[in-house]
Amino acid sequence: MEEYFDVLNEKGEYTGKIESREKCHREGLWHKAVVVFIINSKGQVLLQKRSANKKLWPDTWDVTAGGHVLAGEFDFQSILRECEEEVSEVRWIDKNDIIAKIKDNYNGITDKEGCWEYLIKYYEWLEKQ
Repeated sequence: MEEYFDVLNEKGEYTGKIESREKCHREGLWHKAVVVFIINSKGQVLLQKRSANKKLWPDTWDVTAGGHVLAGEFDFQSILRECEEEVSEVRWIDKNDIIAKIKDNYNGITDKEGCWEYLIKYYEWLEKQ
């Protein structure tokens, strides 16, 4: 299924336009992404190993969860969706709205993402893993 994103301007403001993931990456259109770090009481970060089938950085270690914010979706909704998809856990999240805008060029993709990072505080279920 094709993913669609809200297009932002360089200030991170909505433009009212919606474009496909492919077009955003191909043309370097600003769009939103989220990154989630789950940290236990020992300060350890839960990492995941990326699939060997991923286009970028296959079979490498990655943050707990992360992905694009879909068109019409709020950051918090995307955090819950990404956590459910990637670590099968949806819990109360203490969010920290730190924005870091990046522009990377790799593998023919020009990527301009406004990236909101969130911290999920210690949970007992993580201690038992």
